[in-house]
Amino acid sequence: MHGERRLTTEDVETVADQGLGRAVPVRLLEEKDRNQVFAVGEEAILKAYLHDGPAKQARKVAALRFLEGRGLSVPRLLGHGGLPGGVPWTLETWVAAEHLRPSRAEINSLDGWELHRALGRWLPALTP
Repeated sequence: MHGERRLTTEDVETVADQGLGRAVPVRLLEEKDRNQVFAVGEEAILKAYLHDGPAKQARKVAALRFLEGRGLSVPRLLGHGGLPGGVPWTLETWVAAEHLRPSRAEINSLDGWELHRALGRWLPALTP
């Protein structure tokens, strides 16, 4: 089962070395029941999908490929795959520094709700 195996920094170093073509320092940023997020040097992050991994990975890859080149502040997909233990992952660039993730309070505000509702209408309208 995908959710039972957790990645180690050594696992991520191997993936990062192959994806970036050089060794870079790796550190764990976030660990939850469903995923792990690692900093890969100063330029990328690796997301490991532990629960419902293949489906989440497929959605992430499709979304990043769809948004690529549209002038939006979204990560660029550097690679994706699966480790021998069956853990799917994506390697992506950091989001541009000027992009700030909204806080939970901002998302839960009336303005935040309206923004997410507008994005829900706008994103599907982006066609290639």
